[in-house]
Amino acid sequence: MADRPTSAFASSLLGGLVTLVTTLLVINSWFVMYSTNGTAFGYSQWLVVASINLTAMEGLVLLFVGVACAIVILVGGAMQYSGKKSRVRDGSVLVLIGTIIGIPTTSFGWLLGGLMSTLGAYLGFGWKPPNEAEQPRKIAIARSRE
Repeated sequence: MADRPTSAFASSLLGGLVTLVTTLLVINSWFVMYSTNGTAFGYSQWLVVASINLTAMEGLVLLFVGVACAIVILVGGAMQYSGKKSRVRDGSVLVLIGTIIGIPTTSFGWLLGGLMSTLGAYLGFGWKPPNEAEQPRKIAIARSRE
């Protein structure tokens, strides 16, 4: 058993990074289409933005909420790497909250980011420190010798 939940940390970190990048790409493409009245790259606004008719302020709100969710996921992933059970659990909760709130604003990180961060949260919830993981085995060995 590892001293730190590295798989939970890595999965949460990658999920947060994918969520951040996809949020910035989606909102950036929306702003390009909005600023050119839907004529950028020769496509209409409805084809590229998938029938989302937003004002500039709504687009900014989605951008800030999506980036905030990605940052919450990244902070939670960093907390998971501490190796202390309570901080790993709190980090997993942050990752899960950031993922759930980010579903409508980040397009679920194009699915990959959301799945990676959800997996990281569940791996963090299931991780046990080495001392706790070995304790039941020692009791079973001691009982079998009697």
